[in-house]
Amino acid sequence: MHGIPLCKHIRTIDSGGEGGSASANPEKDPAGSGEPTDWEAKYNEAVKHSRDWEKRAKDNKAADELEQLKASRMTEAQKAEAHVRELEGKVSAYEAEKQQVDIPGGYSTRCG
Repeated sequence: MHGIPLCKHIRTIDSGGEGGSASANPEKDPAGSGEPTDWEAKYNEAVKHSRDWEKRAKDNKAADELEQLKASRMTEAQKAEAHVRELEGKVSAYEAEKQQVDIPGGYSTRCG
């Protein structure tokens, strides 16, 4: 075929005596503890979790809108000052990285 060898042996999983059914009683806990599953509690827990993430998303959106509002109210001088601070931070990061890379009497000059 396409150069892919075909498997001649297939491993099957014994289904017990149930005729291939995944579980004998769908209301029982899949872990086998024998207690019925409280589906309503699971649903309520999932809804609560969903609401928590929805609240976080709304909070993040509000924070982004606040940043945009602050930026729109800045004067040109303030915008330029903020940009200069950002660039100075980048330059200092690049210089620190360069100092870590530049080894006095560098590897390339000693080894060839």
